[in-house]
Amino acid sequence: MIAFQTDRKLREDFPGLRPSKPTNNVNLIFRSNNVKAIYDKVKGRTEIIKELQTTFYGASEFSLRDPNGYILTFAQLAD
Repeated sequence: MIAFQTDRKLREDFPGLRPSKPTNNVNLIFRSNNVKAIYDKVKGRTEIIKELQTTFYGASEFSLRDPNGYILTFAQLAD
């Protein structure tokens, strides 16, 4: 899934976010069957901008910023 977001919505979803470029308001969302394993592997190795959490719709997800400044969200849907 690719989510194009306005700057306002992006800042709502990621409080304190300082966009690296004005045009990087793209959030790439990757579905996984084991998001915790991905989180454990990348934590401490990259900039996590939203810690692993359970969303209001029951998914487990976290977000990071890639080296180009884009936001990548990894999500595992509830069973």
